[in-house]
Amino acid sequence: MMIASPQMISLTPCAPCEYYRWDNDLHVFCFTLPSREAVDTWLTRLNTIYEQNHTHTPILQLLDIRQSGMLPMTYVFHKLQAWIPRHVGSPILYSAVLHSDSAAASMVQPFIRLLGVERAYKFHFFSEHAQENAIHWLRNQQISTKVS
Repeated sequence: MMIASPQMISLTPCAPCEYYRWDNDLHVFCFTLPSREAVDTWLTRLNTIYEQNHTHTPILQLLDIRQSGMLPMTYVFHKLQAWIPRHVGSPILYSAVLHSDSAAASMVQPFIRLLGVERAYKFHFFSEHAQENAIHWLRNQQISTKVS
């Protein structure tokens, strides 16, 4: 589970996926169970985030699957195949994924490439002890999009 920070605001628990908004621009999802319900909760909240993004700025999300372990990937890809076309032309989504299983994470990356969405959806995987690195990577994406 994510360590609380004085910067973290807007706590909204969503079992089996908890959602936090950190500094108004970082969306944090902590998965507690590797279930279809967790995936549905995440994508429902992500829909809301997209709908409320009136400035069309890039969206930054931290997906923390350290507690839950790998999500049901067949279900995730099935849901993403339906979700992605509904958001064509939307702002870019940067996703940092905190995990505790390097082998499983390395198997997921090729499937993300198969979705063919590298331009609009950026995923980067971080080991379980690299939370600060993940947040730093997201912040750098935010800075680079403001500069360009």
